Amino acid sequence: MKKTLITACTAALCALFAGCYSVPETIPAQTTSQQLIQFGQSSFENGNTAAAEVYYLTLIERYGSDPALRVEAMFEIAHMDIKEKKWERAVPILREIQAMYETELAQVLPGAYRQLAEIDLAKVPEDALAAIPLDAPVVLGPGAPAFIEPPAAEQTDAAQSALPAAQAPADSAAPESAVQAGAAGENSAALPPAEPQTDTETPQPLPEESPPEPTPAP
Repeated sequence: MKKTLITACTAALCALFAGCYSVPETIPAQTTSQQLIQFGQSSFENGNTAAAEVYYLTLIERYGSDPALRVEAMFEIAHMDIKEKKWERAVPILREIQAMYETELAQVLPGAYRQLAEIDLAKVPEDALAAIPLDAPVVLGPGAPAFIEPPAAEQTDAAQSALPAAQAPADSAAPESAVQAGAAGENSAALPPAEPQTDTETPQPLPEESPPEPTPAP
């Protein structure tokens, strides 16, 4: 009887913990970003890190185009890994967060996560931190790729479009004939105006008159 009671209690506790640590299979599409953050925090506080990770990965998958939401979800995932001493995944994520603050995205990112990332990195043992390469890939989960900066080509095009006309690339220069014509116009503008020409003719000398012949005497 006593053994049966213990077995029943154990089964009930297992069922209770199984229900508390269940992982959501599907998350409604209308779930907002703030709800996903709240669900993730509640799951983490209840010790269900698996469910919390699902909520944060869903946040990145659906709202990751917002850098502020993305960096928050990335930190929460890394923070849970730090708690569980999963250095291999946590360290690259925290380094990626720090790298995001070295770009122009720093203007739209919450400043707190930069400091929080530094605090969590300081918790990693030195030997474990040194064993993780600086170029280790960021692994978040399916449907949540690592943060990708804009391609360099797009940045170059944007920089060229911002240049003034005097610094435009050579490909956009005017044809050579037009450049020469423009140079000729500039040189002629620098010369003093030519004096107007008159139609006056050079005066010709008058023919000499012969002296009158003398009149004969009568």
